[in-house]
Amino acid sequence: MPDGTRRRGGAPPACGTGDNRRVSRPSHIARAAGAVALAIGLSRVLGLAREMSISHLFPPEQTDAFVAAFRVPTLLRDLLAEGALATAFVPIFARVLRVEGAARAAAVARTVLAALAVASAGLALVVVVWPGGYARLVAAGFDPGRLGTTGLLGRLMAPFLVSVALGSVLAGIANVRGRFFAPALAPALLNVGMLVGAWWLASPLGDLGWPPVSGLAVGAVLGGALQLALLTVAAGGRAALTGPLARWDDPEVRRVMLRLAPAAFAVAATYLNVILDTWLASFHGTGPVSWLFFAMRLWMLPVGVIGVGLATAQLATASRAVAAGDPGALRTALGQALRSAVLLVVPAAAGLVLLARPLVRVIYRHGAFDETAATGTALVLALYAVGLPGHVVSKLLVPTFHAIGDPWTPARLSAFAVLVKLALSAALVPLIGWPGLALATGLAALAHAALAARAIGPRVGGWRGLALGRTLIAAAVAAGGLAVVLPAAGRLLAGLVPGAAWGHAAVRLGMLVALGLVLVAAIVAGSGLPEGRWLGRLTRRRPGQEGDGA
Repeated sequence: MPDGTRRRGGAPPACGTGDNRRVSRPSHIARAAGAVALAIGLSRVLGLAREMSISHLFPPEQTDAFVAAFRVPTLLRDLLAEGALATAFVPIFARVLRVEGAARAAAVARTVLAALAVASAGLALVVVVWPGGYARLVAAGFDPGRLGTTGLLGRLMAPFLVSVALGSVLAGIANVRGRFFAPALAPALLNVGMLVGAWWLASPLGDLGWPPVSGLAVGAVLGGALQLALLTVAAGGRAALTGPLARWDDPEVRRVMLRLAPAAFAVAATYLNVILDTWLASFHGTGPVSWLFFAMRLWMLPVGVIGVGLATAQLATASRAVAAGDPGALRTALGQALRSAVLLVVPAAAGLVLLARPLVRVIYRHGAFDETAATGTALVLALYAVGLPGHVVSKLLVPTFHAIGDPWTPARLSAFAVLVKLALSAALVPLIGWPGLALATGLAALAHAALAARAIGPRVGGWRGLALGRTLIAAAVAAGGLAVVLPAAGRLLAGLVPGAAWGHAAVRLGMLVALGLVLVAAIVAGSGLPEGRWLGRLTRRRPGQEGDGA
């Protein structure tokens, strides 16, 4: 098929020489990641509004039940939409689109959609038929009342499993075609649906005799339907869902399915650890399950804005580079993504540790969320933050294995990381109690990232020449600067903006965050790294001036 025809069909441009020059510039991945980060940032802000609403409106018993019931839908969403399905499907879809054309790629995609629809519907049916078993699976330590509510909420949210599975394929199609913003914006619609459920559906359902927290479950289903509609449009509209299917024994469909199982396990380490944390915390009374959840949501904010944005752009870029047979472009793109991630996420982790208490108090300390809950959540947020760099780096490295056609190495690494998590939990919980679950998760994420970096290095030509050592030094300097400046600034602001009222605390926190961002940006801009030079040009650019020059 002529190249012009392929492009009219939506295929990405060939990764030839001209495209490699575009890929090699830091601004290329930065802009693609920036579009994703903007949309994900909006989603995370709405997510914080959702969590603030949950903590404000519902007592700990109902919050615990919802958190436990929502763990499996969340796990499926993260595995498919942000992990396994993308790494298994995107490289194959990109290659078929480039080599065989849009019609053939669409047929393969529709067959994968059909397979996931059947599988997810079967899983949803199991939850509907077996709610008690589902509740014991995710939170065996709950008392009978919370177990019953957990089973009910799981049954209500069962349709969400289907919309997540279908949406993950549609998002992959859109990303390969260069449409990043709409798929990244889709999770915001889930948060909108759940906010509607919390504020407008919970009370009427409570009046009907249902637990008020049921409104959140109904809102999740509503948000899932809105997500699916947006992703269908982003993937090409009706044409993405209707038309001929490939055969079930089609070699490309089989490749996707054969890669899916190891891909799911490869990206599941952190999420399986979260499920395990919930299960273990359910034996420690009322509260810890919710506190881990609220802390994890704050921890996931930089993961989403930094890690998911970079990983989404990196996977699409790496897939095109591999399809074009250009290992140099693959190595360059991975180096750019890793430098950007390290420069951002190491200071972000330091900021979470330093600002854990004011963050939790400003965001959650109101309504039904008391001081005991705030103290417990702040503690586990600081412990989770230890593993933030590892989790983000893993999000970049694991998809690269799949882009080069090796799904089994990351699966083995994730199996080892889960074992590390279990061992650390067994050692830390007797020493420091249930908060040891968060620290064990963080340390296991660091171990996973270190092993993945060691394994992928030789496959992409080694790490020499990518300036990663200088990047680590610059990131460490930025984190150290935060450790010195933020406590001193906090003491100064306590005198300038005194008072325990929420508004005063929010002003102090906002000023500290702004100061931290300026400090990190200044250190990165002065680092001499490519990303620092690009940031410096960006800050000096006049309004309306293009910044994509060499």
